[in-house]
Formats: sequence, C-alpha cells, structure tokens
Amino acid sequence: MSGTISQSAGDNAILFGSIGQVGTINILKLDPATGAKVTLVPPENQQSPQLRRLPVILNPRPFPLLLGRREEVKIALDALPYDHPVEFFGLAGIGKTVLLRYLAHHPSITPAFPDGIIYHRCNQYESVSDLLQVLFNAFYENSLQFKPSDIEIRQVLANKKALIILDGANLARAGVQSLIIDLPSFTFLFAAGERQLWGEGQPVKLGGLPLNDALALVARELGHPLSEEERADAESLCIALDGHPLKILQAVALVSQEDLSLAAIAQRFQTATNSSWVEKLFSSLKKPQRLILALLAAFGANIALASQQIANLSELPQVQTLLESLLKRNLIEVEGDRYSLASSLVEELQEQSDLTHWMERSVNYFTNWLQQNGITESLMQESQTILRVVEWTVGVGRWSDVLTLGKAIEGYLASSCQWGTWNRLLHWLLEAARVTGNQVIEAYTLHQLGTRALCLNEVILAQDYLSQALHIRELLNDQEGIEVTRHNLQFLTNSPLPKQQKPHSEPAPLLPPDFSQLVKLGTLVLFLILGGLFWYWVASKERLAPVTKPTEPSITQSKSSTPPSKVSTPPTTPTKASTTPPKVSTPPEAPTTPPEVSTPPTKASTPPTEVPTTPPEAPTTSPEAPTPPLKFRVVELLLRSEPLNYEGACPATIKFFGRISVAGGNGTVSYKFIRSDGASAPAKRINFSGAGSQDVETSWSLGRNYSGWQQIQIFYPVEQLSSKAEFKIQCRQKSDPIISNSPKLSKQNSGVRSQNSE
Repeated sequence: MSGTISQSAGDNAILFGSIGQVGTINILKLDPATGAKVTLVPPENQQSPQLRRLPVILNPRPFPLLLGRREEVKIALDALPYDHPVEFFGLAGIGKTVLLRYLAHHPSITPAFPDGIIYHRCNQYESVSDLLQVLFNAFYENSLQFKPSDIEIRQVLANKKALIILDGANLARAGVQSLIIDLPSFTFLFAAGERQLWGEGQPVKLGGLPLNDALALVARELGHPLSEEERADAESLCIALDGHPLKILQAVALVSQEDLSLAAIAQRFQTATNSSWVEKLFSSLKKPQRLILALLAAFGANIALASQQIANLSELPQVQTLLESLLKRNLIEVEGDRYSLASSLVEELQEQSDLTHWMERSVNYFTNWLQQNGITESLMQESQTILRVVEWTVGVGRWSDVLTLGKAIEGYLASSCQWGTWNRLLHWLLEAARVTGNQVIEAYTLHQLGTRALCLNEVILAQDYLSQALHIRELLNDQEGIEVTRHNLQFLTNSPLPKQQKPHSEPAPLLPPDFSQLVKLGTLVLFLILGGLFWYWVASKERLAPVTKPTEPSITQSKSSTPPSKVSTPPTTPTKASTTPPKVSTPPEAPTTPPEVSTPPTKASTPPTEVPTTPPEAPTTSPEAPTPPLKFRVVELLLRSEPLNYEGACPATIKFFGRISVAGGNGTVSYKFIRSDGASAPAKRINFSGAGSQDVETSWSLGRNYSGWQQIQIFYPVEQLSSKAEFKIQCRQKSDPIISNSPKLSKQNSGVRSQNSE
C-alpha cells in the first residue's frame, strides 16, 4: 500500500490530511515551475501515520560530570515530575545546554514520563507550528512525509505524557504559552538566552559558577589538581570572569596553547571588561585564525559550516589545521564535520567584524552551490545557512538575491514540513517580487501561499491568495500556471479535503458578525405592515419577493397568489410601490393597470408614496450593523527594517517599511507601531475602498549600541500582529583593530574594497 502511494506521489511530494480517517489523505506535489498541486489519494491507496512504539526516547548525549548547579537541579526535579514547566535562561555559554543534558538522563526524571523524553535543539527560524511538527514526527511515522494541521497534531498528542526539552527555543511569550496550554499532557523544559516563561511554571536565571565549582572546572581543564599557588591565581581568574564557564575554559586553554602560566593569564584578565575580554583572548591569534572567526560570526550562533565551505569562503590554505587550533582554544564548536562559533563570542564579534564582506561572499557562493545541487539531501544540512543568507539579503534590500536564493529553497522547506519557516520565506519572496516588479514570481508565491493555506484548511486565506495568483497569471497568459491554480481553487468549492475546526496556528482574521438575516427580517416585517395597510387581504410573505429581489418571476408569483375576484388590480401596486428597482416597471402589464388603482379602500391610497423611500433605509439604519462591510479583513501584514545591521557613527536611524493588505470590500484598519523597549506610536487609521494594499512606515533613532525590533499591531477590525522587524545598531568611529582584516575580493565576486592592512 505504501509503495502505491509513493509511486503516485512521485518525487518532491508529501501527504496531508486527517489522521486515521479514510478518504481524507491527499498528496501535495511540488513543482518548481508552476507551484504545488493538490491531488486526492484514492481511498484504496490511503495510509495514515502510525504511532511509534512507546516510550519514545530522543535524548541528547549524557553529561554526567556536571559541576555545581545543585540548586538548579533540585528546582527541576521538584517541578518536572509534577507537570510544572521549567525554564533556564542566561548568557550565552553560561551552561544551559549542559544542564539540560544532565537532567535528560537523571534517574528521577525518566519514570515520571512513561511516553518518552524528546530533546530538540531549536534553530532561530522555527515557529510554534514547526515545533508541533517536530513533536508529531517524534511520535508518528509514515512512508512519506505527512503534514497534519496544528489542530490535528494537538488532538493526537493530547494524551501523551512526555517530557519535551527545547534547547534554544526562540519563541515569544505567547508561543511558549500556546505550547503549554494546547499540549497539557506534555511537560516542557526550556533553555533560552532571555526569559520566555511567564506566569505558569518555574523560570530560573543561570549565573556564573560558585567559586569552588569554578576552581574545579579550572583543574579539570588543566588536567591536574591545583597547587596552592595555582589556586590563588585560579581564584583571581574565576572572579574576574564572574564564574562564566565557557570564558573560564577559553582563558585556561591559553596555558597550553600559548605556553603561559596560570598567573600570567590571571593577570591578563584581571582588568577585563565585557568589551575588552575578547581582545585579550585574541591577542596572540594570527590573521588566518581571526578571519575564520569573523566568517563564523557572520552566520551567528548554532549555524555551522563545513570545513570545505570555510576554505572556499575564506580562500585560506590549510583550513583544517586552523580549525583544530581554534578547537583547542575552545573558540569554536564542532558537530560531525561542521563548525560554528562558540556562543560566548557571537555578539562581541558581530559588533566588531565586517559582516557585509562575508555575507556578500556567501551570497555568491550559495547561489552557485544551489545551481549545481538543487533540492538534494545535502540541502537538509545547508537550509539554515542559506536562510541566514536570505535573511541578510532581505535586511539590506538585495531583492534579486532574495528571489534567487529564496525560490531555490522554498520547495525544500515545504517538502520537509517546515511550514512555519516556509510561510516566512514565502512572504520574503512576495515582498521581493513586488519591489522588483517580477509578476511571474509574485504569482508563483501567491499560489504557494494559497496552496499552503488550502492544505491547512484555512479557506479564507486560500481563496484570497489563489484568486490573486490566478488574476496575475491570466494577465500574463501563463496557461500552465492558470491550470494548476484553477485546479487548486476547485478544492475550495468541491472540496474533498478534511473539515477541521479552526485554521492551524495563525488563524485568519475573524469576520464581523453576520447581520444580514437580521436586516432581512426587519425589512420583511416593515413591508408586511405597509402591505397590510394597502392590501388588507394580502397575508403571504411571497408578496415581498419583488422588493428584496425585483424580478419578473416574482411578479408572476404575486399574481398567482391573489384572490381570483381581484386578479386585475394587484399588479398595479408593485409597479408603483417599487419604482426604485428598474426591473419592476418593465413588464407589459404595468401600463394597462393604473386606471384601476381607485378600487382599493381609500386608506390604501397614501402608503404607495412612502413605500419607495422606506426599504432602502432599512439596512443602513440598523443600529447593530458593523462599520466595515461584511467579511472585510486584513489578509497580509508585513514589516521590515532597513538597515538590518547598522555599523557606523551614531545616532543612527532605522527605518521600518510595512504593508497592510485587505480583502472583502471597503473598510477602515486601525493600527500602531510597537517597539522592543515597550514604547508604542499613536494609533493611526487607514481607509480602503476595496481589496488591496497600502504601505506604512516609521523610523527609530538611537545613539547607542542596541538590538531590538518593531511590530505593526492591528486592533481593528481584528487584533493581530506582524512579525518582528529586527535590527542591530553598533556605534563606532573607526574599524576595530581586532577583526578588521579581510582577504581581498576579486572583482567578479564583490565590489567592496578590501580592508587588508597594508
């Protein structure tokens, strides 16, 4: 059975639909030319994901030799077995991951979670939706990738009692709360740089090691017990570095790497500050070593490069030897054959290094790499690296590079079920296509966004995006694109897709209350009263049809409903009483009936003059009618910062460019900008005369080093937030002497002038 599905699906395809329900499994076939196409799997070939054998144990490598942290361990052991979430947060390199690895294997933890323990090292682009898919894949298996909606994932995991360890989750407060509330049977253990757990649970801030534990760490790194003289120097060093574990290891490594005494190292760092300790640490590094560190700093924390990539980007000989020397100094980390910068160095080096130089090289390198490799298994390892490059190109406005790189990897994100990240990339692509005027990619991206929403049963968003894509493709006369978009649109009208309760994670804006039935009822009652005054013998509701929908068949129906003795007179009144609708005056019988108007009772002669003005007022005078028209909603909300990373003289001004797109008629959107420092701009309103988009912008001037963000907050018609437009400001007057040397670029690779010291 699975073989049949695999054959029908072909390459670059995934399954989606309901879990465990016959007739609701579908295939999403990915085509890089026209976009994804939805196809129903025949019932006889369907196969739902199967639950793996419990317990599911996906633990990290153990770390049995934990130094200190006794109080933190006690807090975790007192909370986790009783279903209370715990979070450890603190500086990079302070020991969060080590603590998680120790707790994951603790004998008091395992018995409390009969369904398993899942450890996941998060990346910076993962959303709540992506994390839900990670948990689903941990508990369920299928012959092909399977993408259920977030609601279904929550349903099938509702009764699993497991410990979920998320290392480095980059979630907002709302995202953390969503996981805890929507998966109540799970217990979560988080590690993050900043506090994300508020209210429920036990957040614990990690500081430096106590002095005795820090001294034990020094002795372990040296490989022998400390002598009395060494102990005094080690105490001085540990106090100067605030007991920070990774900084202590990096400093002590200088004993063997530079053949220095512990006393000399303690003296070097005695007066070190947060801004100068890196300079003291790098004082003996050679230029090639510094260049590799600067290159890795450009990609940030937890993004690793293969040694061959480092060699190609840096153009340095004997890269492997250089990497080994940096490993011995604890300045970089290695996993398999991929290297990343030690987390304690990332922020400092990003402020001191020429990131633009290395990212420009990376754009050229990965553009060529994608042209040679395409969507292959190797893309799995490179996706986060390429996403970092795309994010940089978005920040600096290199839109053609956004199109090239983003278009190349968006299919992989879809096929690997990273649909939260896929959604983010598609919006980057959409913005780039609109800025550059590339309607082909704009239509393609809208089609992908609509198809994604279709697969997740977000019907309103799917209709909007696919309709926009179809309109552009018709203008371009793109017959293949028109065919696949129309094919997917058909699923919205005659849908074999599974019905779900709600959209998956980012709900479409709620519609205003539907007052149409109330308005119709009020109009009906009004006309019954007026009709009763004029036609006392008319009691049927069918007599109102010409008013609500004035057509000739309605008049015929009216005639048939009147008493036989007066069949000649009733037709005259609809003609007069409905002078506003144009069609009622057109029947041929109308001119022959006016002379007979005198036959009704005398009191009925006045209402006809009032009837034409009353019906049109009914819908507009309803006190309960909403201000925006029915179904008016915000369907897209974008915001970006420019520049993304600023380095130079301060004060600096960061500009923010946003776009608000609506559908469903005309209306008003109320919004404001909110900032990472807690401030917010005054509320503003923009009016839309119909479906479309309007640009908004603001700016923020700062005179100091700062990393922050802004968001657009919509609070009418439905409250929602844009993604965060992040930025970083590094104030400087001249290049830092530590990391200022970069290899010269060839003219074909970059136009940036080399900063090599002469």
